[in-house]
Amino acid sequence: MKKKTTILLLAGSLMIAGIAALLYQSQNSRNQIRHYTAFFSTTGEEITSDNDMKKKIAEQIGADCEETWLKGQTKDNALNAYIAAGEYPDFISGESKLYDAGALIPIDEYWDNYPNIKNYLTEEQWDLFRQADGHIYWIPQFGVSQGQDTEVIHSGEAFWIQTRVLKWADYPEITTVDEYFDLLERYQEANPCLENGTPNIPFAILCDDWRYFCLENVPQFLDGYPNDGSCIVDPDTLQVIDYNTTPTAKRYYQKLNEEYKKGMISPETFLDTYEEYLEDRLSPTGLTLDELKEHGMMPAKHIMPARTTEDIMKVHTPTGKIEFVSTILKACKKEWHEGVPAYHDFRETLPMKEYPLILTTGSRKPQLFHSRTYRLPWLVNLEDCPIVELHPEDAENYSVKTGEMVTLETPVGQMDMEAVVNSSCLQGAVNVYHGAGNYDINLLIDDQYIDPISGFPGFKSYCCRIVKKGA
Repeated sequence: MKKKTTILLLAGSLMIAGIAALLYQSQNSRNQIRHYTAFFSTTGEEITSDNDMKKKIAEQIGADCEETWLKGQTKDNALNAYIAAGEYPDFISGESKLYDAGALIPIDEYWDNYPNIKNYLTEEQWDLFRQADGHIYWIPQFGVSQGQDTEVIHSGEAFWIQTRVLKWADYPEITTVDEYFDLLERYQEANPCLENGTPNIPFAILCDDWRYFCLENVPQFLDGYPNDGSCIVDPDTLQVIDYNTTPTAKRYYQKLNEEYKKGMISPETFLDTYEEYLEDRLSPTGLTLDELKEHGMMPAKHIMPARTTEDIMKVHTPTGKIEFVSTILKACKKEWHEGVPAYHDFRETLPMKEYPLILTTGSRKPQLFHSRTYRLPWLVNLEDCPIVELHPEDAENYSVKTGEMVTLETPVGQMDMEAVVNSSCLQGAVNVYHGAGNYDINLLIDDQYIDPISGFPGFKSYCCRIVKKGA
């Protein structure tokens, strides 16, 4: 860890390695691997040091990067912890508070020795990031292209159409969203199922976790803008616009609603995890995601065997009948797998002695419908900070009054909140609203706290404690 760092707004560790190469490849031999650290203020999966691709890149550029992702705490809490300690990784994604804290180094003081960094943007573009002191501290992550794009395989966001659909329609030229969905509707009407009986899914959207951009980013692309993050920027006026509020966005989401009501979009598309989404895409082939990972590619002729109507309608239990006592669970012979439904107190598995209050996150404010409206500033700003509601007797026990600041602590993190005494709360339980844009209460719930049978995360009941600020 360093006393100062340079802020790097990038999306993944491989991109960090590329930038590290720009900085250091001119003075390092490829036999000497330089090691760097990075923190990303979002959730993600760490790429371990024994990853073959990571090692190969390190060999090629002479550098590698140990990345840390957000886990068990909010972005603000993580950045505040770095600022309080005064020690930082080499690269960090965050906010201007890092600049205000004096955590960053001016990259323009060093880049004369590293022309690849200096030439990453034009002088005019770099000036847009220049601060009041005349220096530059940020490296942008979106909307930067160098020269002509020579990539021949597109694997990102797009209005994809399967080859079999194009072949059926004699390879039409599709130029509008209406033409796109019209083609899907006509194909679905003529081909409701695959040859093997598997129902067709006309249109699916990847919405899991941070990948919801497959749903959200479309309007900016339809308006002809690159991916500049959560906004579009007029290149002439430099006006910043929330692309969720444009006329194009309104028309596009109206179109999705129309297609959803026609049955063209499966409801599961908004609930599926990333793995479930991939499994659905693979289902017509009969290949599972695990098999694909194992082999690294899909066999050219891997086709699901034909299934009869009798097979499809069969009850898929070992006995072929509806079971009141599950033979599968009973055979597991594990705790909580008795075979017949039984109640087990979730508190038995939690450290309730250290965290005696029950945390529930099931309720929501009228202006916050899950996470659908949390980006609208005028809704988010209706409350200055997140609130935690507690019963009057609990408030008295913790010497807390409405309006006072407290720290809500769980086994995996903590969050500063404003207390609200509410007699409708159950004594011994505290309530935090979910779906807000300025905090994510789910970050205080252990991602391994799941139902032992279904694997469903326990977002609505966890353990916590309240600590009064300044006490």
